[in-house]
Amino acid sequence: MVGRLEATVHHGIAEVAFLLGPEYWGRGYASQSLQWLHAYLAENLALRQYWAVTAPANWRCQKLLLRNGYCEQSPPEFPLYSYDPGDKIF
Repeated sequence: MVGRLEATVHHGIAEVAFLLGPEYWGRGYASQSLQWLHAYLAENLALRQYWAVTAPANWRCQKLLLRNGYCEQSPPEFPLYSYDPGDKIF
């Protein structure tokens, strides 16, 4: 197993999350997984709005999200279930 990929769907959006084993970092698996997940959610649930949160120190995740079309955001008007105070929102 390389890792875990998930989407929590609510309020017409998908909160995405991923966790890969460190031995698989930097090989493109996370980007490929996000691209697959985006396509799956768009095709099967007509979702096109994706959100993610990271701990401020997780610069690898932040760079990955930016490379995959995410941008840093202010908190939305709807809840983000994976958000902890102080997290960065994308």
